[in-house]
Amino acid sequence: MTYRLDDAQLARIFPFHLVLDPDLRIVSHGPSLGKIDPSLQEQPSFSDRFRIRTPRVEPDFETLHRVASEVSAENASPAAGEPVLTLVSAEPGDRDYEPTTASSSDTLYVLDHLASGLSLRMQMIAANDPTTLVFVGSPLLTEPGQLDRYDLSISDFAPFDCSLDYILALRTKDSLIDETTQLTSRLEQTNQDLQEQIEARAAANKAKDLFLMTMSHEIRTPMNAITGLTSLLLQLDSDTTRRRHLGTVETAAHTLQTLIDGVLDFTKIESGAFENHEEDFDLVDLVEQAVRLFGPAAREKGLELGYEFGPSAPRAVHGDLAQFNRVVSNLTHNAIKFTETGWIEIAVTARPIPDHAAMVRVEVTDTGIGLAAADRERIFDRFTQVRSSVTSGAGGTGLGLAISRKICEARGGRIGVESTPGQGSVFWFEFPLQLRAEAPRESAPSPQPARQQHTPGAFETALPVLVVDDNAINRNMVVDMLEWLGVETEAVADGMTALERTADRNFGAILMDIQMPGLDGYETARRIRSRDGRDADIPIIGLSANAFQQDREAGLAAGMDDYVAKPITIESLIKVLRRWPQTGYRSTKSAPRDAGREPSIIGRLSPEAADLVASSPLLEVGDDSTVSEYLEDFIAAAPETLAALHQSLDERTFDEIYRLAHNLKGSSLFLGIDTLTEMARRLELASERCDPSEAASVLSQIQAKIAEIGEIVSTLRPPTSSPASDDRPAPR
Repeated sequence: MTYRLDDAQLARIFPFHLVLDPDLRIVSHGPSLGKIDPSLQEQPSFSDRFRIRTPRVEPDFETLHRVASEVSAENASPAAGEPVLTLVSAEPGDRDYEPTTASSSDTLYVLDHLASGLSLRMQMIAANDPTTLVFVGSPLLTEPGQLDRYDLSISDFAPFDCSLDYILALRTKDSLIDETTQLTSRLEQTNQDLQEQIEARAAANKAKDLFLMTMSHEIRTPMNAITGLTSLLLQLDSDTTRRRHLGTVETAAHTLQTLIDGVLDFTKIESGAFENHEEDFDLVDLVEQAVRLFGPAAREKGLELGYEFGPSAPRAVHGDLAQFNRVVSNLTHNAIKFTETGWIEIAVTARPIPDHAAMVRVEVTDTGIGLAAADRERIFDRFTQVRSSVTSGAGGTGLGLAISRKICEARGGRIGVESTPGQGSVFWFEFPLQLRAEAPRESAPSPQPARQQHTPGAFETALPVLVVDDNAINRNMVVDMLEWLGVETEAVADGMTALERTADRNFGAILMDIQMPGLDGYETARRIRSRDGRDADIPIIGLSANAFQQDREAGLAAGMDDYVAKPITIESLIKVLRRWPQTGYRSTKSAPRDAGREPSIIGRLSPEAADLVASSPLLEVGDDSTVSEYLEDFIAAAPETLAALHQSLDERTFDEIYRLAHNLKGSSLFLGIDTLTEMARRLELASERCDPSEAASVLSQIQAKIAEIGEIVSTLRPPTSSPASDDRPAPR
């Protein structure tokens, strides 16, 4: 298609155009091009202002004019003296061209303006009168900044050029870019906020884990004494009444331990990860013990507490005893807490399910305050409690029912409640349990639970057991239990000594504490395993106050074979030794050996000393001589401990201060010296904060308290006889 244009029309239609004379001087240009380069009015040389980028040719007027003339001849025969504009379809290329091979489709040029960097898409036209070359076109690529810099607008572009569409698209693009930039900025801020929240949550989880580990250690240490000594007394005492009371104490201690485990396992409950510990148990025995445990609390409020077994309820079952008992305890405890008058009943029924199992249903019915419909919907949510004038002093964490729901759902059961405000509630849960053929169902439950009795000499030993623990109190307690069973033992206080003893002597098993100074339990186990010979197969059993799955996994990764969480009992020792028959320990039906120590009540404690250790679990044994020996050993070791604390404080070695304070706290806790226990705890906190002034202040109080204890110990009456020493190491 051909247009005949005069100079004015050319300037209007193509504001971006150049007219070159045979010397390739710019003799005319479009007004918009003049905005970019005003110096074009001075008619500069073309090569001084522009570079032909596509096609790549050297500026040569005759060649360019010939090519343009051939294109013009193919499209029109213009009148003499009239410039011709020929519009042809062409695509810009970026390849080298030879002028002799150029054709009509190759007349679209790209010119770069050297001063501004602006690129122009130009079509070359030949004019014969006068003999000139005309480039017409528009900017090829234009950035928003270039438009603003040269005061260009839509009117500066050729109306018949696709650049108009490009400019409109460019404006739209600019708007989209601005919007995208804003969205990106907001997204980056949101991501930053999320990252900060993730880091804050990670820090909170770390702090929670540290708290749980600390709490685990602190609670399990006294629990170890309670359950361990109760277990010993059950073996030593033959009086039926006292054994029944001790059995209730033991049941209460284990229930308390179950509740502690519930708090410590809360992170696992949140994630849905449960440990599966299935065992055989008697369902009647479990419910009876729950009634006996919560009986005093019910009677104190004037409530009747009873239970009923339906004809379909099994007795001999196999399943997760601890989790089942936890739910029963939670529901019974709640019923007592929220019932002021009337009665509470635990009813057990069951229905058969496949694979020789039963879905056991337990209903805890009370005549308490009841629940409104809204409360029934949320009562199983965590940290949720019903608030009213009746429950204002009930206390609790609001975790019991939430934990119970998680347990039931994880085991394939369910939990719920039926309730009417002011008339009471029925909390129920269903829990699958396997049926056992043994222990046939009796016509009526026995009034006393069947207990499995353990006697001295329950094992025959081929090799001694090595006990490794830096805490003398815990170490001696484990030794006492093993010796009561007739197991030969040897005890050491650190990992390095354990390495030496295992190199010199054969042991049937090693009971290894985890947290020890120097070589901890993990590193000691790794070094033992690295040696050839018998050490590669000897069972190493980890002992720790931490009850976390990651602690067990870390022990197994270090080469340990098993893991026992404190508190340690005779039953737990028997179970773990039975799991490793290659140690040389096995059950025996032979007559019991007289291997246990009988308590000898000598009465060495003065009234002041008895008051000092009033809360000590050692008093449960009834052996004042043992308590006196521990007190005397404690005071004998105190100067060395105090000197080490002062030296560590002078040297600002806070890790060592923490270790010494931790050992001091463990000893004072076992001895029942509560004020010293609290001081040692404060010294631990000061060492964690690396606060020398606070540590010095607390250490001064500790020194004064130990001096006071020394005065009391000096009043102990001398023994009426000289009992044989068991060469007990001094507590540290």
